[in-house]
Formats: sequence, structure tokens, C-alpha cells
Amino acid sequence: MRILFIITDYGSFNNFLGEVAIHLINKDNIVEVICSSYKVISFDDKYQYEKLGVKFHFVNFPRGFNVIAQYKASKVIARIVKEVNPDVISIHFTTAMFTTLLLGRLKIATIGTFHGLGYPIIGGVIRKGIFKVIEHICCKRLDQIWLLNNFDYNLLLKYYPKKVFLLQTNGLGCDLDKFNIQNFKKTDMDELKHKLGVGDGDFVLTFTGRFVSFKGFSLVIKTFKYVIEEYKVSNVKLLLIGGKDSLHKTGLTDEEERWCNESENVI
Repeated sequence: MRILFIITDYGSFNNFLGEVAIHLINKDNIVEVICSSYKVISFDDKYQYEKLGVKFHFVNFPRGFNVIAQYKASKVIARIVKEVNPDVISIHFTTAMFTTLLLGRLKIATIGTFHGLGYPIIGGVIRKGIFKVIEHICCKRLDQIWLLNNFDYNLLLKYYPKKVFLLQTNGLGCDLDKFNIQNFKKTDMDELKHKLGVGDGDFVLTFTGRFVSFKGFSLVIKTFKYVIEEYKVSNVKLLLIGGKDSLHKTGLTDEEERWCNESENVI
């Protein structure tokens, strides 16, 4: 079977789809990928993909909703799809779906995997409305909709009952052998806690991802700030792992941003 993955950027492919691509090749499938060459998630490659048989087609996915740029990218993707002529297409993320399906439904069986719907959580009435329209347009043009959590599944089930599927997964991009607590010595963990300023009696909460509102970043900060200030809790730490995205807002006010940067409880 010839499988074509479409995802926004090379870094996201490497992080989320690297293992499954190599697994599919080992099962005698042909795997090709459409993505940008950019690495939003900048990690070393998990495999030597091209040597192992993965073929890449690099397209400049617009990081925004410039209609002209989206249209041009969609035309390029349509041409590549026609040349590759896969048996099935698997698209990941709303942005990749929107660009790919802007010109209409594809003639080849197309699966769209939402790693998390945007419109239920994104801030701002206008942005929420735009995302809702875009994501429903994508859903209508997909043959199957794959979802990773119960909330998204139940939300879309009432609209698309015949083509919505909930994937049973331990998480995409998470190597369970690597993230095994047995791999880490207590002395190493104690040293890291000391380096980060985490005390023995501290309860640690962690947020990992881009510091943007639609990832829930602002909700985490606002809630944590409320807990600290209202309940006078001192032995709780919030560990933030990630970074800002110049294209999207954090969702925090200037005062909340300042509190986040100055709080001894936020690392």
C-alpha cells in the first residue's frame, strides 16, 4: 500500500509520525510525506528516514490564514497528490487539513487526525468562530475523522456519526521506554530538583508545549495563580517546558505575564 502523510512541518513529522512511518515501511508499505522543511519541534531525527525509504515532498505551509498563500500551497499539494497517487492519505493537524482541502474533497481516501480540536478551546469570539468554520469544513471533506480524546470525539460524533473514530493510544510522540521512571536514578532526580529549586515537599505540576492560549497555556497560568494567591499555597511548583510562538498570543494580560516571570513558584 502507498501511504501519503501530510503534516505541517518536518519537525512535527519526526516527533509524531517517525515511528509509525518506519513501522509501515517494515511492513512492506510505501510511505511518502508532504511537509515543510521547517522544524517547529526541533529534535534530532529519530531515524535516517530517506535511507530507510521515506520520500519527502517539501511544501511551504503558511503559518497563518493568508488566503492567497493557502491557495498557492493547496495547488502545489494537489499536484503532488496527483503525482504520488497514493492508496490512502493521512493528514495531521487542522492547519495541514485546511491547506490540503482548501480546493475541495480529494478523490483518494483521506483520513484527518486532529491532535486536539482548536475551536472549543481557542480564545476570542472571532478566532473561535473562524476555527469552528474551518474545522467543520475540513471534517465535511474527510472520509474518516480520527480523534485522540473523548471530549473531541463526543463533540464531533453528533455531527459526523458515520466517520468519527476514537483512537486508543498511550500518546503520540511519547517513547514509553525513554519516559520510564526506572531509567532514572534517585540521585539524578534529586540533583535536578535541587537545580530547579524544587524542595523535597513540593508538589510539582508540569505544562509542556508552546506557550499559546489555544494549547491551554493561559488557563494553566490563571488557575495556578489563583491557587497560589487565594489558598496561600507555597509548596507547589509549576514547571513550564516549551516556548512562545511569535504567531500566536499567550492569552495572558501584562500583569499575568509579569507575575508568571517573577513568581518563585513558576519554573
